[in-house]
Formats: sequence, C-alpha cells, structure tokens
Amino acid sequence: MQLDFEFGGRFHPTQLRVLFLNPEQYVSWEDEPSNYELRLPILNCGVVTDHRDYCYQATLRKDGKDRMNREILALVDGFQPEIVINSTTWPEQSVGSGLLQEILRRGVVVHTQVWDSFVNPEPHEMEWFYSCTHLGIASSISSYLRYKAMAQAGCGPRGVVFTAGHHVFTEFFRKLDVPKVYDVTILGSNEGLRTIHKKFLQSRLPGLGISFHKLGGLIDWEKCQGPQDRQKLTDKWIPWHEYVKVINQSKVCVCSQTGQGRDQIKGKIFEFLSCGALVLTDASPQTQKLVPPWAVAYYTDVPDCLEKAVHYVLNDAERERTSRLGHEWFHSQYDYRKFWSAFLRTAVRSEGPLPVAHFEESHREGPVAAVKPTETVEPRALRGSSPINEILSKGYSLFRSADYLGAAREFAAACKIDPPHVEAFVALAHLARVCKDPQTHQFAIDGIKRIGPSHPAALTELQSASAGAR
Repeated sequence: MQLDFEFGGRFHPTQLRVLFLNPEQYVSWEDEPSNYELRLPILNCGVVTDHRDYCYQATLRKDGKDRMNREILALVDGFQPEIVINSTTWPEQSVGSGLLQEILRRGVVVHTQVWDSFVNPEPHEMEWFYSCTHLGIASSISSYLRYKAMAQAGCGPRGVVFTAGHHVFTEFFRKLDVPKVYDVTILGSNEGLRTIHKKFLQSRLPGLGISFHKLGGLIDWEKCQGPQDRQKLTDKWIPWHEYVKVINQSKVCVCSQTGQGRDQIKGKIFEFLSCGALVLTDASPQTQKLVPPWAVAYYTDVPDCLEKAVHYVLNDAERERTSRLGHEWFHSQYDYRKFWSAFLRTAVRSEGPLPVAHFEESHREGPVAAVKPTETVEPRALRGSSPINEILSKGYSLFRSADYLGAAREFAAACKIDPPHVEAFVALAHLARVCKDPQTHQFAIDGIKRIGPSHPAALTELQSASAGAR
C-alpha cells in the first residue's frame, strides 16, 4: 500500500531512491510490523520518488547468506539508491555487517532500524552501530541518548534518531466510527510479562461483569515447547485492518512490558493513541519520560492494572476525556511526514539537522551547513565509512557469533590504529569481561583511562571495572 500526498515543505529533490531491506519473521513481509511502522511511513512522507523492496530474511532462510548478499549488492548496483533502509530482525538472521560495509564503500547512505535494544548493549547492537551512517532506535530513550552521545563523540554513525511515535502511519491508524464492543483488550503476542497480565485479568474481570479479550499477536509462549517455537507463528494473528478496528471497538487497551532486560516504550501505545483509545500502560520510567500522565492511564503493578481497568470501564466521562486528551497530545507531537522527510533531507542531502526527539532539552541542534543541490559531496565524508568502523563492526560480528578469538584479533588491531580510538579499547574491555580474561581487561581499561575516560562508550566498562575491584 502506498498513498499519494502533496509534500508541503521546501525539499523537492529531483530523485530520492530508497531500497528497503525488509524482514519476514512470522508472516509475509507486507504484513510484518516493519512494513507498517517503517516502510509505509517513509514511502508516504512525500519525498521518495522511487523505491525497491528486498525481503532478505526469506532469501536467507531459503537459499543462504551468500545468495542473499549477492542479490542485495546486485540490487544496489543496478538500482543505485540514495539510501538503504535496513530493518533489523533477530541478530543471526539480520543483514550482516560485512555486506553493510560493502554498501557503505559504494557511497550509499545506510539507515539501520533497531526495534529492540537492551539496558546493557548486546554485541549485535554494537555491530549494527558501527555498520551504518544513521541508526534508528525505536523503544528506549536511554539507548537512544547513549548511542547519540557515542556518535557525537567519535566513531560509529553520523547520526542517531529516536523513531517512537513517528512510526505511526496515521492514515491507517485512525479513529473509526464503530461501537465499543470490548471492555478491556490486550492486543499483541502472548509473551513475557504480558502472559501474567492476560491470566490475571482474564481470571478477575468477568467476575466483575467486565469482558476481557486477548486478540492478535505473533507468538504465544504458552504454546511454545522451546526457544525454536518462538521464531514461528503460534498466536492468533489478525490482519492489520482488523487490528485497527479492534482498537477502536475497545473501551480500554492495556499495554505491558514483555522481554527481560529491556525497559521498553511499546509502539502500541502510540497506535492506540492515534486511534483515540484509552491507553492503560505500565508505569515504565522510559514511557513516563515521553508520555504525560494525563494522556494515558498508568498502572504500577498487575493488581493496580485491574483496578484502573475497572475504573475506566465504569466511568465513561473520565475515560472519554482521557482518551481525547491523549489523542490530541499525540497528534500535536508526532507527524511521520515531517519526521521522515526531515530525516531523508538530512541523511541524503545534508540540508539541515536531524529531527530531535521532543523530550530532549533543546529541540534544535547546532547549525548545519546546507549542501547546495549542485554541490559535490565526497561520499566518505558524508556517509561516515571509515577503517575503524569496519574493524569494529567485524569484531562485534565475530563476538556475536561467539568467535571470541577472532573478535579479540579485530579489537586488538583496532587498538593499534593511530591516532588511537577509545571505542577500540572499550570493545576489547567488553570482550575480555565476557570471556573472564582479567589481564586483557586491565590492559583495555588502562587504555580507556589514558585516552578518553569521559567518552560515553567508556562509562559502562569503567563502572564494571570499578565494581569488580570492590
């Protein structure tokens, strides 16, 4: 689906070709969340003149990595996109850093979208960080701020953007004129903490005369026999148009955390708000930094979730007032057209600053010199490809694959680059800590202290070294 809009801004490039690298985890790539939360908003932001799609995950599963890599490079060389949008999936099935570096060497901008990030960065996140020109973080303010500070301080991508809220394709996720037929609804996969909420609400609400429904989703942990079952469709998935209809038909839409080790801002919150629903969500510190308390209803634990669900079902006026305020707040803060057109304008043409998240103290970054359309820009300077990034991305790729010796060789080589980069010593310290190699870890920590102890990337390793010393 692609809709036509007139773009009201000043940016009218003669060409802006986009290559989308699409995942396909559970359902066809057109029905994956990535299509509705990344591809369609970009396609319809008003500045894309041509595009191609490649479902890399399907090829990887069917024909292997080599075939996938060849076909992607052939498409890059033939289509010659200005930018590649790389939507990630599970680390072992995502596009590899070696291929992404090859695309960067061709002078093509690469935006990598990270859907799930962890409190403590995993090796695959760092691999993605060093293998793109721009990084998108979808679910964590702390991860966004950490990666943005790292990018501004040294290696890695040229920019980091926070995409939560701007992922909502508002022409699709909208208010519908339908009656309320569900009291309390949980939408999405039955996984992690959400299974606890489902069981508790399901057991208590009917006894209070309130209906409860769990609808949609991709995986159901209660049906999974092992980790392998969590990578195939086991839940009762519903089509996207039905998903939007159910949101509109529900008096209260409940949202909760799922995975361990993540404090996420769930994208569903913004889809619910865009549809004008009453959102009952967990009081995650990340979410509270982003969404004001009068725009949603926050709960502290499962019993509190039950109590508030009952309250808002039984109090129509208060529910309608909160849902109206939330709907108005969302549409006053988020516009995918403005966000993605500004992003493309900066990433591809360097015609202004990257869009800034509204929770940051300043809504404007420092002035950026505009590049005239006829001016030739040296690709490497614009795109951010560099030897240190290539070495670090390869090292983290080996680290992710548990080839610790190979990763150590790459990180050691990065430590020898002149002038030295603190990121290389941070990578080596991270690896040594995981491998429980105190001698190498101390060598790396000494390097960090000597080169850049205040560097954003150094803080985690220095803190872990200090804790170990105690």
